[in-house]
Amino acid sequence: MTRNLIIFLLTIITSNFIYAQPPCALKNDFTYTRNPCTPLSVSFRTNSTGYNSISWDFGDGNTTTGSATPINLYASTGNYQVMMIQNYGSCIDTVIKQFTVDLQTDIQLLLTQDTTICIGATKQLLTSPSLNFCWSPATFLNNPLSPNPITSTSQNITYYFNSERVGNNLIINGDFNAGNTGFTSSYTYANPNTTEGEYFVGTNPQAWNASTSPCPDHTTGNGNMMLVNGAPIPNVKIWGQTIPVNPNTNYAFSTWIQAIYNVNPAQLQFSINGNDIGTIITASLPTCTWTQFYTTWNSGNNATANISIVNKNTLVQGNDFALDDISFSPVFLKRDSVKITVEQPVVITNDALSICSATSVQLNTTGANTYTWFPVAGLSNPNIGNPIASPIISTQYIVTGTTINGCNAKDTVAITVNPKPTITSSGDASICQNTSTQLNAGGGILYSWTPVATLNNPSISNPIASPLITTTYYVTVTGANTCTNIDSIRITVNLKPTITKSGDANMCQSTFTQLNAGGGVSYSWIPAATLNNPSIPNPIASPLTTTTYFVTVTGANTCTNIDSIKIIVKPKPAIITSGDASICQSTSTQLNAGGGVSYSWTPAATLNNPSIPNPIATPLTTTTYYVTVTGANTCTNIDSIKVTVKPPPVFTVNTPVNVCPADSTQLNASGGDLYLWQPAGSLNNPGVANPHAAPSTTTTYFVQITDTVCNYTSTLSTIVTILPLPVIIASKSNDIDCSNDQSQLNATGGIIYSWTPTATLNNPTISNPIARPMTATQYKVKGISATGCVNYDSVVVNINFGIKGNFLMPNAFTPNNDGLNDCYGIKYWGVILQLDFNIYNRWGERVFHTTDPAGCWNGVYNGIPQNPAVFVFIIKATTSCQGAIFRKGTFALIR
Repeated sequence: MTRNLIIFLLTIITSNFIYAQPPCALKNDFTYTRNPCTPLSVSFRTNSTGYNSISWDFGDGNTTTGSATPINLYASTGNYQVMMIQNYGSCIDTVIKQFTVDLQTDIQLLLTQDTTICIGATKQLLTSPSLNFCWSPATFLNNPLSPNPITSTSQNITYYFNSERVGNNLIINGDFNAGNTGFTSSYTYANPNTTEGEYFVGTNPQAWNASTSPCPDHTTGNGNMMLVNGAPIPNVKIWGQTIPVNPNTNYAFSTWIQAIYNVNPAQLQFSINGNDIGTIITASLPTCTWTQFYTTWNSGNNATANISIVNKNTLVQGNDFALDDISFSPVFLKRDSVKITVEQPVVITNDALSICSATSVQLNTTGANTYTWFPVAGLSNPNIGNPIASPIISTQYIVTGTTINGCNAKDTVAITVNPKPTITSSGDASICQNTSTQLNAGGGILYSWTPVATLNNPSISNPIASPLITTTYYVTVTGANTCTNIDSIRITVNLKPTITKSGDANMCQSTFTQLNAGGGVSYSWIPAATLNNPSIPNPIASPLTTTTYFVTVTGANTCTNIDSIKIIVKPKPAIITSGDASICQSTSTQLNAGGGVSYSWTPAATLNNPSIPNPIATPLTTTTYYVTVTGANTCTNIDSIKVTVKPPPVFTVNTPVNVCPADSTQLNASGGDLYLWQPAGSLNNPGVANPHAAPSTTTTYFVQITDTVCNYTSTLSTIVTILPLPVIIASKSNDIDCSNDQSQLNATGGIIYSWTPTATLNNPTISNPIARPMTATQYKVKGISATGCVNYDSVVVNINFGIKGNFLMPNAFTPNNDGLNDCYGIKYWGVILQLDFNIYNRWGERVFHTTDPAGCWNGVYNGIPQNPAVFVFIIKATTSCQGAIFRKGTFALIR
């Protein structure tokens, strides 16, 4: 009555909205949403429908009309009276609520305290749990949508964290750990689940309904949750509870939901005092995915709230879900902040320095708390800012300074060390008497050599030295830094060796002679190509033409001398022969050679005269004859003639072979030049060594083989035997009908079988496969005998789906492993296309489930043989003879 009076007065004094209709009965409500990123912006929403018009007064002078979801931006925080007016034509419904727009400071939102980081470093920001939140600014955050982002700021910054926080949960048993208590539901509490509109409080959906997924609860992963099989009736209360509330207070209504069946996920909505609030709640897929939904609501002048979650889904299939951790709590929008200071230290040390070798210099560094130098060599203390540096060589020192906050910065100082010049010289050397050598020195800008008498210029870096005796030369080198250094080079003067050698000589072509030289410790002959070793004093020479050899002899003092030896080469006679020959056994051939003045043949045993140029050869076996020819200059040459004695040929023919009728085989003969096969009628070519034979009956083939070289001939034979075809017989056990879904085929007469078509056979390579055709099918079998011959037969399996089956089930079975009635399953139902076969014990536990038409229960559950009892079967199936089939009944387990 108080509410109606307020509405009545409002219609009189409000200039923005003037209505003449009387107030409606109390029925509607609205909710709100605050965006943490814009705390002064409030979104209002009503789910009521059927009004002619709707108007809003936001309590700050702003109004709007026509929208069920208006948004108002308040100028400042404060308490505002918000009014929603709905005109239904015959009456006016007005809802007035005292609404607080505030942003409270809460220093416990951010778990990260104000902190200092080094430039280039990152910092993770941590927060306590929130319903919703917003970071400001989002600059340098890797993910501003995360409650725990990482900042990589390069400058000092303060982050503000606005958070929608809840107070104490007013729900009793919101996590269902106390079981089915503390709440009401319009659904039926049942276990197991057998139909829609049932719920249960438990830990495993699949234990409640075998078709659902085995999902865990949200609270602990192994606790209770509310399991629901939703009915296709909208606006039915799934869960409800009445809670005392404080008037004009903001509350958050929240739940966690997951789909437990992967078809048609749940469609739910929050309801308070009979009014739907917030948006539709949809369970997320895939199954077992927990998602939180919440809405915010202002209590207005209510002292209690009848809160509930209602069903909005009207589909039968699916709509299976779980609820957990339901909460109804006061809600506040709060702010916290964290300041991130970025330290960028600057370390400064000396500029570049130059020192002389073996001196020191003081270094000075500022900008940090502690210091570390690298490298440490040559420093008096590498852990202070001002060490004394005494480097041996030019060094670049790097100093790392660390501030009190642990941030690092670096600087470098290069110290150049000016050493004495480092002299490079050509080193000691030996020369032979009456020769010169060049001295070389480097590393400076001025040079001075002594003694000067045998030098062409003592003031350059590379003078020419011509000493008559062994001499040591000294050089003083001055560097660019005026420092000097001294080095020396010793030149040893040696005498040339005295050579002894053999004299000039004559030799025949393709022979060799030995050269000889002496008087040194090493030797080098040229040209080297016709010497066995050009680096020894006595090499073997094999020149092709007259050649003069020069030898360079090196003495023990490395000095050399040169002499020569001339070798005159006389040519070998050029032999002309009659060439290799082939003869038959017990025949002769004449050998011929020319180009010389005398001849000598070997072996001589089978020659009529081995000392003439053209002897007669009568070898018993293949023989190579060698002839040595002597020319007019007494030089000799050797050539050869090979006489091949052909042995008697070896004629062969293939062994007898077996073939199947209408097949062919290849015959093979060898050893001759000509072949003639008989009979020729079944041969593709009787005049070749390997014709193809295709006889119709068993046949003996003869082949005449001839060697045309020595005129040998022989006739051989072989047999081609024709094997019998196997007698293949195909049969079937039965045709396919509504009782029999398979037929056993059988074939005899062979040892290997191959059936076609293969798609509806369990194994097309055995003699007796199982056939499951969906249409009348002719099966053809190929049979192979032990001899490899092939024959065929076929059989037709017909289909008769005209006579419907009764789809009966046995009323008992005896699982005693005697091979009779040991397994309870489906028989004589015809071709089963889809199956859901379940067996339950008397306590409602499912002890067996299968979708395989050939599956059956052996009387064992959880590894334990079940005692004699009565069990319930439930079968849903689709067969080729009939559509959807449902059978439910009982049967006995007998032992």
